[in-house]
Amino acid sequence: MSGLQTSSSAGGSRSSDVETKCCVIHHRWVFCTLAFLAIFISSIMFSLPSLLHETKTISLKKMNGSDFCSLNHNFTVKVSVPKDPNLATKYITLFAIHWGYLLSSFAGGIFSDQLGGKYIVTLSLLFASFWCLVTPAIAFLSKNRPGWMAGTQFLRGFFRGSVPPATMSLLARWVTDTERTTMSCLVYGGYLLAQEISSEMKEKLTQEMSYFVFGSIGVGFCFLWHLFLYPSPEDHPGITPNELKFLDENTEDRPVKGRKKTPWTRILTSRPFWALVFLQIGLSWNWVVYLHAYNVYMPGVLKFEDYHHTIWRTPFYLFFGLALVFGFVFDWFIKGKHLSVTNARKIASLIGNIGSACSFMFVIFRGCDSNAVMIHFTVGLCFEAFFYSSCRVNHLDLTSIFAGTLMGITQSVDRILEHVSDSQLPLRLTAESSLTQWAALFWFTFGLNLLSTCVFLVFGSGIRQEWDSI
Repeated sequence: MSGLQTSSSAGGSRSSDVETKCCVIHHRWVFCTLAFLAIFISSIMFSLPSLLHETKTISLKKMNGSDFCSLNHNFTVKVSVPKDPNLATKYITLFAIHWGYLLSSFAGGIFSDQLGGKYIVTLSLLFASFWCLVTPAIAFLSKNRPGWMAGTQFLRGFFRGSVPPATMSLLARWVTDTERTTMSCLVYGGYLLAQEISSEMKEKLTQEMSYFVFGSIGVGFCFLWHLFLYPSPEDHPGITPNELKFLDENTEDRPVKGRKKTPWTRILTSRPFWALVFLQIGLSWNWVVYLHAYNVYMPGVLKFEDYHHTIWRTPFYLFFGLALVFGFVFDWFIKGKHLSVTNARKIASLIGNIGSACSFMFVIFRGCDSNAVMIHFTVGLCFEAFFYSSCRVNHLDLTSIFAGTLMGITQSVDRILEHVSDSQLPLRLTAESSLTQWAALFWFTFGLNLLSTCVFLVFGSGIRQEWDSI
């Protein structure tokens, strides 16, 4: 009799899988598409240029010596500078958006876990879009006073900061264990596309027009998000019983609705949690160094003319595509039980971090060979795509109930590092700095990658933690 029951149960499970695969609309993938757009649109609005800055073309001085790349003719680069050099606009407006982001990121993660993430994302996007739309008017009416603009920048960062952790809290309710990596790569890969598309839009739209365009898109998307996204599968009126069964059968445990007590002591003394934080530090620093190298080192130090309009701008699109491929591959290994979740995360971090770190090391020895340096940067950026299959999805591995809270903490660390890089790197390393000075930055990045990877390999985990309970 037990054999018949087992056979019947197995047959029912297979039937459920077949019916789910044949379903016309998988609502969990509809959710992922909407979540991807939320990250994408909010990231573009966050990266819009300050209206108190303008782009100017400056000529570089000819630097003599073996520690500088040769310059046989007048060479110019484009830089962003304050419109009024007497105003400390760089420190007032540029960094205000980081502080706003930092304050809301941690709180947004906590509230999302306690109350649900749908309405937090809705309100955050709506208010961020509003401040995008009114920023040009405030810049005009305030006569470009940095204090007024600092307020708008702060609020724009504040309302965007809660979107990533709130989305992570929603992911914990919608993803299955066998699709966790792929869905995380798809959703948070929107940040990568936003970085590249926003830089291209700057060349096609005026600063004021970009605020109106993306602010309007954000308002329109808020209505789509509110109408078609539901806080959890159980709340969706159109989801089929087969898809609900598929979600239940392929998920170890689902988040508990309602308010719950956060076990702060157990989280903050958890070694896998701190391993995740260290991994985030290494990967975040990697990213900011890549951006600084692309914007300053390539055009200024190596004298790579007009590289923004060459094939070398494609790595950021390649990054997004590879992130999806890597996520699908690791999910396939996990689903087929070829790898445990812990081993999959550690392999992804090892390959991604070491490969990216080695690219910085090779750049040092290439000197002024701009094409070779660009190849190494491109390869390193491809390795960096493993970030989403290791660090980003690890929040969901450790916990489903407090995934938004963990995301809020790691996002705060990421924002602090980006603030430090935005404030210090342009002062210490410019287009007129020597190759040796830049090599010191690349060696430091190489060492930090090795350290963060070793910490994660020793203490990291892909197992649900004991404190993930009510």
